[in-house]
Amino acid sequence: DSISLKDIELYNNALTGPIPSEIGTLRNLTDLQLDINKLDGSIPTELTNLSLLINLDLSDNRLSGQMPSTLSSLTNLFYFNATFNDNIGGSIDSALCEVDPRPNIYVGCSVSCTCCQAYNCN
Repeated sequence: DSISLKDIELYNNALTGPIPSEIGTLRNLTDLQLDINKLDGSIPTELTNLSLLINLDLSDNRLSGQMPSTLSSLTNLFYFNATFNDNIGGSIDSALCEVDPRPNIYVGCSVSCTCCQAYNCN
């Protein structure tokens, strides 16, 4: 039953194409690891429907576009990594920085965030 699915760990699988927005319907998901693939397109805003999400790793793909403005609604998020992608811009709301415990957020230099750690800056 997909409703009870809690973990998706598909890192380092050479996956291509966009991240399916349907992942946002998996309401019990706590861990989504899609890093080290060849995923492209933007980060689906539907991912912010995953209110139980603790770990979200989208690093080392070919993602681009704007960071979902509703990312701060993920109040259980403890780890988020979107580094080493093509060009993700935008900002992360400072409300996410005020969650206790404060999440570990890793982004590229083109994302504005007061509590994030930026990587791949030249």
